[in-house]
Amino acid sequence: MARQIQNLTARKCETIKEPSYYADGQNLYLQVSKTLSKSWLFIYKFQGKKHEVGLGGYPDIPLVLAREAAARWRKVLIEGDNPIEIKRALETEKQRNRVDNPTFVQCANKFIESHRAGWKNTKHAQQWENTLNQYAFPIIGSRQVKEIDTSLVMRVLEPIWLEKNETASRLRGRIENILDWASVHKYRQGDNPARWRGHLDKLLSSPNKVQRPQHFKALPYREINGLLLALRSNGCVSAMALEFLILTAARTSEVIGSKWNEIDHNQKIWIIPAERMKMKKEHRVPLTSRTLEI
Repeated sequence: MARQIQNLTARKCETIKEPSYYADGQNLYLQVSKTLSKSWLFIYKFQGKKHEVGLGGYPDIPLVLAREAAARWRKVLIEGDNPIEIKRALETEKQRNRVDNPTFVQCANKFIESHRAGWKNTKHAQQWENTLNQYAFPIIGSRQVKEIDTSLVMRVLEPIWLEKNETASRLRGRIENILDWASVHKYRQGDNPARWRGHLDKLLSSPNKVQRPQHFKALPYREINGLLLALRSNGCVSAMALEFLILTAARTSEVIGSKWNEIDHNQKIWIIPAERMKMKKEHRVPLTSRTLEI
């Protein structure tokens, strides 16, 4: 049996300061560059030609692991294969695997980008990203999307289902949409493990029973005149905006985003363009003398 030559030690690897190649034996070398960065190489000859296979940097890869890696490549060489060709084939297969079997993070990012233009509210994409980053990605982000099953979805949702049910419910829907997107793109098969009806509704409490929303009380219509008078006497911009909102029955975003060119004083009408409307249809609001005054 051939004697193993192990010229290097952990201490020597740490203290070498001269750029060169340092042989440990059995085709393993520690390469020290001019900048004194260190890396491992498996150097060998195949059919008369010299080749080098990188094994990783030092100290991230310690001596003991470098020797194990070199032993695996020696086995390949002994079996008659060229290590560098095998490594290239493995890297190609790994890259193909990344494309054909994307992770949940990759699918989520592609889903968000493909829908970003269609989301009217610019904060919508950010809300998706925030909830996924905080709750989903730490658990299933690095998983191949085809591996995600009910147990993994439950690991994401269960910790927050009772205490943050509204957030958890939205998160569930977002995971379901992303997994549906992945299925359409042939990245996964089978039922969607994040589906609610007929699936997760058997494992989690109904949101209607968990959520206890606290709504603001509605103002009795008999008191509206007093509110309008109070707003009018206040005189600040926000008070006038609220009065304008009440008189036009418009949405908050429609009021605060309104522009001068949307107001037709002659026809006494406010024309809100389609791009500012939730339903993407132009909206015309008749204006009273008070709304024109505001």
